[in-house]
Amino acid sequence: MLLTGLGVALTGLSSFAVVATLALDGALGPTTTWVLMLLTRGVVFGVGLAAIPVSAMAFVVATTSAGERTAGLSLLGAAQGTAVVVGPALGALAALAGLLGPVWAAPAVVALALVLVALLVPPSPPSPKSVTEGPSTSAGGMRPWDPRVRSWLLVGFLLNVGLGLVLFTLGFAMQDRGALAPDAAARATGAVSLACGLVLVAVQGALVPRLEWAPRRLLAVGVPCAALGLTGLALAPGAWAIAVAMVVVSGGLALASPGYVVGPTLAVVEHEQSAVAGLVTANNGLAFVVGPVLGGALYAAAYPLPYALAATVTLAGLVVLLLERRPTPAGSLAVAVERG
Repeated sequence: MLLTGLGVALTGLSSFAVVATLALDGALGPTTTWVLMLLTRGVVFGVGLAAIPVSAMAFVVATTSAGERTAGLSLLGAAQGTAVVVGPALGALAALAGLLGPVWAAPAVVALALVLVALLVPPSPPSPKSVTEGPSTSAGGMRPWDPRVRSWLLVGFLLNVGLGLVLFTLGFAMQDRGALAPDAAARATGAVSLACGLVLVAVQGALVPRLEWAPRRLLAVGVPCAALGLTGLALAPGAWAIAVAMVVVSGGLALASPGYVVGPTLAVVEHEQSAVAGLVTANNGLAFVVGPVLGGALYAAAYPLPYALAATVTLAGLVVLLLERRPTPAGSLAVAVERG
């Protein structure tokens, strides 16, 4: 699945680069260009990209024990955070070759990933060191409302909705609350995003694996930290206050996210891990559909509203998770780890 996803993504990005090149050469009209870009960059690349985090998460789960899973998935998150930091820098470097430099560099990077996976990742993962015991789903497959995973998915959905509310409006907040010109606001937003990415990498790549906390504990500490930062965003008087609040938000989310991702994997049996990975990924995608749309509407109404709502929904998700008692198999290693 990982190879297939990378192959489809490579096809989409390569086709997009060809369309962009032809359009700049005047060989395509505006409407044709728009339709082809939507199909190549939006549909084909999107379909391929959707398979990659699911298969990567499932592979990590299949090759780690319950006790190692938080560290393993946290490192996966740190890798994604590193990509967020490194990607724009590579794009800026590729732009030295011209406007189409980043457009052609993107499929080259995906092609490199495809080669590395083909050479270094075994065709099927080694047997897991421990298999999570517990009741299986019905023949109809796992659903988001499965009592074993529903509260985890809810808290993750609300966390990502809160993040979407913030990311979509951060540039506007820098310009309005920081009293910055558009170009200065863009530079400040980029600098803050870089700092947040570095915090994410440091926390998920170094701190979480060393803490060895259970998923609930990571959420119990990370969500209030993120909510504190979101409250600071709602009250921020200027650009520096926004920057500090965003760093706090990033630190909290970097702690909470591994807990949300690991929690459902410990609640299901081994052969359901791919289904859980799919639900988690789809859950994240749905949140980032809702968050930006809602954030834009709330920001247009009043400045503090997106951040006040983000703080509220993240805390609400944590409360639901902590209060719900899910059916778990007594005595299993997964339950012992999950309960901390």
